[in-house]
Amino acid sequence: MAKGNHVFNRFDKVILGAFKKILALYGNDRDLDAVNGSGANVADAEAVLRSKYKYSYDFFRRIRDHEKIALIGATQDDRPVITNDGNSQDFGRASAAFEAAVMKWAMAVAADDPMENWRQLVNAGSDVAAQESYVKQGSSLEGTPASENARRGRCVELSEFIKGELTGLVRKWLLAIRQDLQAEKVSYDPGNFDAWKSQLNANVFPH
Repeated sequence: MAKGNHVFNRFDKVILGAFKKILALYGNDRDLDAVNGSGANVADAEAVLRSKYKYSYDFFRRIRDHEKIALIGATQDDRPVITNDGNSQDFGRASAAFEAAVMKWAMAVAADDPMENWRQLVNAGSDVAAQESYVKQGSSLEGTPASENARRGRCVELSEFIKGELTGLVRKWLLAIRQDLQAEKVSYDPGNFDAWKSQLNANVFPH
């Protein structure tokens, strides 16, 4: 049984935490908890979120439910977990900085570009030691590729996903947050979608 050394840290949990803090400002954090399995009425909670956060909730769902997000969670080695190891600490600091940047982006007119903090998060999001162990030794988790080459290929695939498709979804989610909050709650200046889009770095990870 794998002991929890994730080759890639849990970006989805960071995004969930940031989104929950924003929704808490308007009393909807428990609705987000409900759709993530707290035991509350899922249908009612989802109806509220789709109504109040039409665009940002949709992108949140696309991130959370992406098959490669699930694959990230299933890519672990079998080494004993080291409490507060360097990679976890680095990722924790980067997570806090990204979350703070997202909150400012959601609530402040002249907020800085959170994509720079996302880049730092991505840079801290890979555990090199766990990846080396995973590639060389494998993992007891079901579905782990049998060969070293296949395991290395999975790591490359996930790294490319994080830097490419996931980064693009995060950019769209950030834009969608402003779009939703402007509609009902926050007055941005300028309130032009193109202006917000130009503020976000389109080339965080050039392809």
